[in-house]
Amino acid sequence: MKMYFDVYIRPMGEPFFPGMAFDPNMNFLNGWDRLELLDDQLKLTIDGVSKALGDGTQIYDAEKAEFETGTLKVSGSEWTYLRNTYHGTACDVLLLDPNNQNFFVAAFNVRLSVTKILESGQSIVIKIKGKGEKAISEDYSESHLVCVDQTGGTALIRGIIYAVGGTTPITGATVQIQKGATILTDTSDNNTGEYLFIATAGTWTFTVTKSGRTFPTGQTLAVEADHEYVKDFTALT
Repeated sequence: MKMYFDVYIRPMGEPFFPGMAFDPNMNFLNGWDRLELLDDQLKLTIDGVSKALGDGTQIYDAEKAEFETGTLKVSGSEWTYLRNTYHGTACDVLLLDPNNQNFFVAAFNVRLSVTKILESGQSIVIKIKGKGEKAISEDYSESHLVCVDQTGGTALIRGIIYAVGGTTPITGATVQIQKGATILTDTSDNNTGEYLFIATAGTWTFTVTKSGRTFPTGQTLAVEADHEYVKDFTALT
């Protein structure tokens, strides 16, 4: 599922949380700097960091976030400001839907680097990227990632598709969720095996398929608005 966002960054501040509200006309973006990207190579990924337990099971006890812009063209003074403000600094990243400011995705505590790629005359081409790792609570209330939709009830559903054994991600698996006549489809990421849906409240039934693999069937998830859910799948064969 591909979406397009305006991109903002700031030095790390007070986190958002699912269910919060804001008025886009009342200084919500004060303290944020908007990044004017030259291409559509924006990337923001959040992956679980697993830990093996003594009984052979695994749990997520941390998340790692990776953020990377495409290229930006800035002036000399803008380069100096961005470099001095953000390079090596723990920051927050905000992706705001330009067509609906009631929907946004935010990631917190990502340490950024600001790098010069090319300088020509009065213009400088740069790239901003960053990583962060954060311990998470069982209910994900301290997650790196927050997805908020104030317009009526959507939630974030994500997870990783694993091979037999539950440690190696499977890429290119088709993940389908269905609620009544509504069907949403995503493909597990080529690097991480992760899928992602933004879904309305209700009970969704999952189907995971990939040639040469079998997966558990009949799996369901009851979703409430303004919440985030993690549901992983491990192949049976």
